[in-house]
Amino acid sequence: MIGLILFAVLMTSACVYHFREPDGFAAMLPDWVPLRLEIIYATAILELVIAILILIPATRGWTGLFTALYLVLIFPANLYAAAKGIPAPGSESASYTALWLRAAAQPLLIWWVLWCTRYPSRDTSLKGPPKRNLA
Repeated sequence: MIGLILFAVLMTSACVYHFREPDGFAAMLPDWVPLRLEIIYATAILELVIAILILIPATRGWTGLFTALYLVLIFPANLYAAAKGIPAPGSESASYTALWLRAAAQPLLIWWVLWCTRYPSRDTSLKGPPKRNLA
């Protein structure tokens, strides 16, 4: 449960950070991407929604799967920022090591959300109906 709460706090913090440093996050997207600031604001709202839904047992499993997909979809932005040396939002300079570590941490975040939102074994709502014992 503590991992779940910490992940929700992380997503809430990410939401706040996106609203505080929207230009820095927009810089992590290539120039050819349209509506970069709007995308950043939308992702901020999405991260807050994720933080809320992940704490509700009835929505936790699907939210975890959706969050893992979301983290996969934003992974290219982290790779782009690392490859181009774009500083973290709110920073003036970039540490290439830190930028690549951030990108390398993305799979860990995906594992974390999948782990802390997994259904207990007795819950079959995602797995289908219970199997019958024909013995």
